[in-house]
Amino acid sequence: MSTPDSLENIYSLCQDGAQQPTMDALVATLQDIVQTFHHTYIIVDALDECSDREALLSFIEEIVK
Repeated sequence: MSTPDSLENIYSLCQDGAQQPTMDALVATLQDIVQTFHHTYIIVDALDECSDREALLSFIEEIVK
């Protein structure tokens, strides 16, 4: 299996990993990759350590769309 094009694109846009991508760019890349699979399971660990639950829930809602 090869690296998804969208992942290579975001890596390239961030000067080959020298810069952090934006949250929007990460979400878009994840959504793009997830769409290539028939079934996808995402495991989220350490939910009890999250200090901003509203942001986390918004993120999860965005991914589910």
